[in-house]
Formats: sequence, structure tokens, C-alpha cells
Amino acid sequence: MTTPGPTFTVERLASLETREALIYEVQRGLRMPPRSLSPWMFYDANGSCLFERITQLSEYYLTRTEEDILASSAHAIIAAARGDRSQPMRLLEF
Repeated sequence: MTTPGPTFTVERLASLETREALIYEVQRGLRMPPRSLSPWMFYDANGSCLFERITQLSEYYLTRTEEDILASSAHAIIAAARGDRSQPMRLLEF
């Protein structure tokens, strides 16, 4: 007698639009030097909620520290970035 293999159920398939967006992002990220993938691909809804809860812990100070630095230094950062007003200002996320 053989033992049946593992089974699983799919609760919900992503829409075609979502799948196409995922495929596009993976292809784009893996073609870029250096290769990278967007962080949103690493977490499902539960994982995202858990990560948000983790960032609220006192031990997880990094995000709050970045926010504090940006809030307290925003005007100085903008002034320094806008030194040459003939060029458009570019904003990059850390």
C-alpha cells in the first residue's frame, strides 16, 4: 500500500493583473545590476502585519530613528539637496 503524498489547498489565486505585475517586477529586478527584488514580495498580509508589529517594539529602533532624523532635519536636508536649483531635485528612499 502506498502512502499518499502531501496535499495542499489554494485558498485564492492572484488576479491576472497581480500575477503580471509580479512577473514584471521579478524580471525587472533580476535584470538590473545588482540583482534585487522588491521587499513587498517577501511578505503576505500576515507577514506584513507581523513586521509592522515588530517595528513598534522598543528593541526595533531603526525605523523610528530614521523618522526622527528626517523630521528634525528635513529643512536642512532639502536646502542641501536644492543647492543647484537649475537641476531637478531627486529623492531616493533609503
